[in-house]
Amino acid sequence: MIVALKNSYHWLLARISAIFYGFPSRKLIVIGVTGTKGKTTSVELIAALLRTGGERVAFLSSANMDSGNGVSPRTGNTMPGRFAIARFLRRAVTSGCKYAVLEVTSQGVLQHRHEWIEFDAAVFTNLHPEHVEAHGSFEAYRAAKVSFFEYVAGGFANNESATANQRMAEFGFLRFVDSLFYSIFGHTKKEKKFFINSASEHGRYFAEAIGDYKVSWYDRKWLVHDFLKNEIEKISPWLRADFNLENAAAAAVVALAYGVSAQQVLVGLSEFSGVAGRLEILEGTDGKRVVIDAALTPESLEALYQYLATHYSLLATSSAKSRLICVFGSAGGGRDTWKRPKLGEIADKYCAKILLTNDDPYTESQQGIVEEIAAGIKDKSKVEIILDRNRAINRAINRANPGDVVAITGMGSQTYQYIGKQKLPWSDREAVQRSLL
Repeated sequence: MIVALKNSYHWLLARISAIFYGFPSRKLIVIGVTGTKGKTTSVELIAALLRTGGERVAFLSSANMDSGNGVSPRTGNTMPGRFAIARFLRRAVTSGCKYAVLEVTSQGVLQHRHEWIEFDAAVFTNLHPEHVEAHGSFEAYRAAKVSFFEYVAGGFANNESATANQRMAEFGFLRFVDSLFYSIFGHTKKEKKFFINSASEHGRYFAEAIGDYKVSWYDRKWLVHDFLKNEIEKISPWLRADFNLENAAAAAVVALAYGVSAQQVLVGLSEFSGVAGRLEILEGTDGKRVVIDAALTPESLEALYQYLATHYSLLATSSAKSRLICVFGSAGGGRDTWKRPKLGEIADKYCAKILLTNDDPYTESQQGIVEEIAAGIKDKSKVEIILDRNRAINRAINRANPGDVVAITGMGSQTYQYIGKQKLPWSDREAVQRSLL
């Protein structure tokens, strides 16, 4: 009963906000990006490439927002409630934007914050276990992602005007095929197109424009990986990481679908400087490198460590000339406690030194969180526990030698840290900059 009331409350808020701001999504091409990893980077890449094509574009990600009048950092929920998204879209319309790119979360979907937004495209990045406690199970988490795609693919039954009903989603985008998503195609209209981007057995990323699903899965094909791979060295070293190449491939397909030329895509990628707190590299004058990344899941953390180890020829032994040193923790409040020992296991595999510290412990035992992470680390001689995150970062950088890389993960561009019931100002980047002086 309580859950039903909460759902009705959130649904009603979404409805009222859309009415209050005059259904602003009807005046925009709205692109939603959902998945477990890569949402923020994909959102900002899509916006950047569409702008390279000469269009005004608004975007709302977990790190930044731009309603058409300049980028500003964000500190609140990825999908804010209480009229915030409708207000953002209205400002985008007022600013003369043609597109709006939105990061869509599973928890936002549960709270109906996507409702009454007329999405023209849906981008799906990937799916891994995350927010399991919040949803009750991984299946429920996946179902939330599916429901967003069903909302986009099924047309807008809630629309009240003939014009809005005609503006149904033209483009959907799936980064890999999950069996549950096949059922979605049965709800689509014949005139809709879907893109699937998946890794082949050779690790190449394909983007395929799908025609009528009953007729053929292969209407047109863009080999986005082939399109990008010969240009990567010239474009940006940032793209050499496989996970960023995937994000770039997704953004390229969306941009190409909306008329941006291949050459403009390459220009856009070359000018894209990355997202704060996502594979953000800071260098000291003494040859030390520090990488700040928001990696939270075991899959994200391993992908990051694997890239750094390969790209910088780093080893996990303390006597190595170039080593990977890591600083991280895990969010408290009962969030995905299952992954803590797994994070420790991954750090043990790639890192020569491991400094365990606070992330956002909330009211959970700080010592208890790091001990659960340490349980996955076989070589305890690598481990040092410093709960104060500022001291841990300083310690890691001071222990690093020229040629070492210090990876600080979990918080990314976050500007607050939640300890106990306090919300304290925090910045990984500022802590690093103080230590590199």
